[in-house]
Amino acid sequence: STEISGIKTYQYYISTSGGGQTGGSWQNVGSSVSIGTEGTRYIYYRAIGNNGRISGVSGSQVTNIDKTRPTVSASVSGKTVVFTLKDNIGVSGYAVTTTATTPGSWSAISITSGSITNVNARWTASKAGTYYVHVKDMAGNTNYSTFTIAASAICAYTPGQIVATYDYTGGIQEFTTPCAGTYKLEVWGAQGGDYESASGGFGGYSYGNKALSNGQKLYVGVGGKNVEFNGGSSYMYGQIGRFGAGGGGATHIATTNRGVLANYNSYRGEVLIVAGGGGGAGKVDNLWDKNIYYLKGGSGGGTVGERGLYPVPLEGTVGSFPGYEGTQSGSGFQSEYSGSPNTRKSGFGIGGVPSLNSIYTGGGSGWYGGGAGYQGASGAGGSGYIGGVTGGSMSNGQRYGNGHVRITLVSLSN
Repeated sequence: STEISGIKTYQYYISTSGGGQTGGSWQNVGSSVSIGTEGTRYIYYRAIGNNGRISGVSGSQVTNIDKTRPTVSASVSGKTVVFTLKDNIGVSGYAVTTTATTPGSWSAISITSGSITNVNARWTASKAGTYYVHVKDMAGNTNYSTFTIAASAICAYTPGQIVATYDYTGGIQEFTTPCAGTYKLEVWGAQGGDYESASGGFGGYSYGNKALSNGQKLYVGVGGKNVEFNGGSSYMYGQIGRFGAGGGGATHIATTNRGVLANYNSYRGEVLIVAGGGGGAGKVDNLWDKNIYYLKGGSGGGTVGERGLYPVPLEGTVGSFPGYEGTQSGSGFQSEYSGSPNTRKSGFGIGGVPSLNSIYTGGGSGWYGGGAGYQGASGAGGSGYIGGVTGGSMSNGQRYGNGHVRITLVSLSN
């Protein structure tokens, strides 16, 4: 018997019939036996002893070997997707990712209709982009398909629509993008202060585009007319026939919140765009020729602000000197006066300011502020800035009253 002589080898035979061997030949068993054909199969096995005797045949049924990959398709409607998952044996799970790599974990299926071999599952996107829906069947076979969620399905705004506007409040205001895309940023600086019939210089205007991600925050400072916020000034002072008003505040947008524009002197790369404020108006009531001169403030920029005015017919007789304009690289010149040591010089993010002991008029704030006028001459306008945006431009003297900001969606991106 084989028990006495010892086992020489084991043999197996695979058949589609449960009735025993129906053709073919027995195969010697190696370390393992692999069945690679789909469907129900029967495996028979026997032993052969060293003495050549063959044992009786035993058999087992192996059912539903599955090598067929499942299929998946996606029907997109806005940000809602219905997946159709199919398999010849049964679907066991699905997953949504942003890569073609087979996921390590699978979500439970929420079946809205169908059976385990034909499943409909619903999924809602939270942001735009290209996605991969993976499916797995009960045998562990996987497959995937791709689909795209358009940005317009996520965003509540359409290109060309105004998303936000901001007016002067005296503080920094926050803007959060509702969706990823390119936005047009428009800023207007504030007008300088009026003095009687003399008008303060109008604020400048700057615009440009900026690509922003969904949920990105920007920080907005809107200048005010004849107020101190964002580098303006609120003085309205006069003596001995010389009078002046304060300069207008700059308007800026930045990617961080450091407060007023002047605080970004060491962080200029965080500033996206600036519009300059206008200079304060002046008045000279001259005792020499008995005339009154009303002097409009210099307009805000723009690439450069506008220089202030002084009474030209009295040049050299009354000592009036206008404020000089802010530029892209420096602040406007203003005359020194030994009797007013507290006068604030113009600089980055600030306009020149008259002290209470002087007869200066305020310069407008900006990327660089305009200088203050002296002895009733008007203040100069501050400059604008568009270094943090693309496709931008600047122009002088476009805003009456307080500053303003407008943000418009130009295009969407995934």
